[in-house]
Amino acid sequence: MNTEMLIELVRERSSLYDMSDKKYSDHPYKESLWREISSEINQPVQNCKKMWTSLRDGTEELLKNLLQCQDKKQNL
Repeated sequence: MNTEMLIELVRERSSLYDMSDKKYSDHPYKESLWREISSEINQPVQNCKKMWTSLRDGTEELLKNLLQCQDKKQNL
C-alpha cells in the first residue's frame, strides 16, 4: 500500500481525524470517505483503516517519546 498516498487522502478528509469537524461524529459519512479512499488506492476499506490506525498510533508514540526525552534533557 502506498503510505504517502493514504496519508494525503486522509489529510484531505478532516472529518476522519479532526474532532472539531462538524461531520466527525457522522459515522455513515465517515464510512463513505473510507470507501472513497479505498477505491482511490485499490485496497479494501479495512486495510486502509488498519494502516491509518497503525500510522497514527505510531506517530503519537514517537511524539510522546520525543517529548519525554526533551523533558529529561531539561531536568539535567
